[in-house]
Amino acid sequence: MLTIRFHGHACFGLDLPDGTSLCIDPFEAGGFGGLLPERPIPDRYSRVVCTHEHADHNATHAVPSARRIAQQHREPGLHIDTFTAPHDEHGGRLRTGLVSLLRIEAGGATIVHLSDLGERPQGPLLRWLRERPIDLLIGPVGGYFTLDADGFAEIVALVKPRFALGCHSAEDGARLPDLDDLSLLNARLGPAAMGATLTVDEQAGWALDGAPIPATQQLLRLTIAR
Repeated sequence: MLTIRFHGHACFGLDLPDGTSLCIDPFEAGGFGGLLPERPIPDRYSRVVCTHEHADHNATHAVPSARRIAQQHREPGLHIDTFTAPHDEHGGRLRTGLVSLLRIEAGGATIVHLSDLGERPQGPLLRWLRERPIDLLIGPVGGYFTLDADGFAEIVALVKPRFALGCHSAEDGARLPDLDDLSLLNARLGPAAMGATLTVDEQAGWALDGAPIPATQQLLRLTIAR
């Protein structure tokens, strides 16, 4: 069984069926002068991967037990490949560079983490997103620094993942200025299912806190893991 937990901002943890675990984009609790979420990320992961080198995404010291792996990674049960894209709609010139989008194949699921993507996808990026079906698409919805809710909803419409999950918003514990509220995405994609953890079983399917997710439910919302 694959278990997915949301730790706030853009940080997610994956527990894989074979016991391997992966932390994506860790932040330092209370970082940026107290603007980042104050709840520490649990030091329970064996691997960590960072989509880019901004301090709110690459605080690997916050998970000292984890071994940092490359964005392009292959091991039994865990495959990661990546696509480089701009942090903003100006080719990365406004928000200091590029980010790496992650496509993770693990536990019978394909998960794409859009990092701090700042532009609508087209051309090669859109083709990469459409290369194979996406079970879970995770993306920023806060705006200003990244895509906003409209931008993420547009990607959902173009890519048609089985499920979508917004992050990097004003509701996820970060107090960064100018971030939009996640409710804007809820309004675009429909009502959200609530739950603390998302589990995937290749035979039993997808569930939030043990309750099966209807196949028609597209938007998910995980509460910050306790």
